[in-house]
Amino acid sequence: MKIDLHTHSNVGSGCSHQSIEGIVADAKAHGMDAVCLTDHNNMRGIRQAQQLAAEMAFPIFVGMEVGYQDWHILIFGSDRVEGYPPLPYEQLREMIDFDTCALIPAHAYRGGGPWGKTVEIVRAYKADFAALEVYSCNVTAEDSDHLIDLAEEVGLPPVGCGDSHLPGTAGLNYTQFEEAVTSLPGLIAALKSGMFKAVRGDQAWKAEAG
Repeated sequence: MKIDLHTHSNVGSGCSHQSIEGIVADAKAHGMDAVCLTDHNNMRGIRQAQQLAAEMAFPIFVGMEVGYQDWHILIFGSDRVEGYPPLPYEQLREMIDFDTCALIPAHAYRGGGPWGKTVEIVRAYKADFAALEVYSCNVTAEDSDHLIDLAEEVGLPPVGCGDSHLPGTAGLNYTQFEEAVTSLPGLIAALKSGMFKAVRGDQAWKAEAG
């Protein structure tokens, strides 16, 4: 089962230039079987996503991308629709139920080197995370090489993600799961199982795609 785990809509991310409907259309066009909506520090699109998922018979799993200063982490399974207060990760992690949530650090390398404190957080708190994002539309091939090395170093399975903000990018990178995923709890369980692989698309990085 092919899932893009990281997309942003204009419902909950001011930096996004695409609707939830557009994300679904692009994901389907790129062969995805489901897509995750991970707007920045909120899940305001959850009701619209649930309605669209039913209308279009296409699974949309809603999480969020939480960020503070110079780190970003995907969270699935939180019930905090309006997100979390701006805190260092060392404090924020005390607010997260790791039994019911799955966390994935996003773009720990970006722009040719470590992105902020994300690499330090990955190394210090590797047991907190289900996987590590290694492919996205916002990292270069060189960044991905560093991310793959980091995943191997800390023993986290790699995932592929769109980190989609622009029309046409949802589903360019994705994660292929061995078993079907039909619910958000099922996605969290699948991420924690490690039974998946990261896939990089032919035009995975927006600069390469023109």
